[in-house]
Amino acid sequence: MSRNRLAGLIGFGALFWIQAALTIRFLGDFDLFAPSLVSLIWFALTYPMAIFVAEMSTRVLKVEPEQFVRCVVIMCITALSLDAFALTWIPNLYGADEAIRRGGAAWLLWGVACTLFYALVKKKSV
Repeated sequence: MSRNRLAGLIGFGALFWIQAALTIRFLGDFDLFAPSLVSLIWFALTYPMAIFVAEMSTRVLKVEPEQFVRCVVIMCITALSLDAFALTWIPNLYGADEAIRRGGAAWLLWGVACTLFYALVKKKSV
C-alpha cells in the first residue's frame, strides 16, 4: 500500500470520526443516544450510513476490491483511536452530559462495527 493511500485512509478515518463527534455534540439533545424509539431508529439508520462511508471513501481512493477490508480496517482504527483519546482526555468535546457521552460512544462503536461487518460481508460476496 502506498503512503498516499495510507494517508488518505487515515484522513478519511479522522474525517468520519470528526463527523461522528460533532453529531454526538450537537444532536445529543434530540434523544439519539438515550434508550428510546428515536435512538433505535437512529442506530438502524447507522448501517446504511456505514455502507455509504465505506463505499464512498474507498472509491475516492480507488481501492482495489481485494484491499477493501484492509482499507476499511485502517479507517476504523483511526476513528476508534481518536475516539479513545477524546473520551479520555477531552470528554467535553462530546458535550457536558455524561449520559449523552456514553450513548454517543456506544453509537460510535456501533457505527464502526457496522462498517467492519459490511466490509466482511462484501468480501464474502466478491
